[in-house]
Amino acid sequence: MNWESLRPYEVNVPSRRLVEAAARARLIARQERSDYWSAKDIAAFAGVVPSAVSNWQTRYGSFPAPILVGGHKVWRRADIVAWLESRG
Repeated sequence: MNWESLRPYEVNVPSRRLVEAAARARLIARQERSDYWSAKDIAAFAGVVPSAVSNWQTRYGSFPAPILVGGHKVWRRADIVAWLESRG
C-alpha cells in the first residue's frame, strides 16, 4: 500500500487537543443550562479530574452534600460555586 497517498487525509483528522476542547465547550454549555452538576461537571468547571471531587467530599466537611436524582449524585451549581469561591 502506498502510505503517501493517505497523507492528505491526515489534515482532516482533528487533533486530540481540538477534540478535547470541543468536548469541554459542550460540557460548559450544558453546565450553563443546568442548576445541577455531576462530579464530571464540577471537575470540568474547577479544572481538575473527577476523582478530585470525590476526594473533596471525603477531605472537606464543608463540601456541599449531593442530591440523589435517578440514582446519580448531583450537586446544586450555586452551592458548588459558593464552596469553590470560599476556598479561594
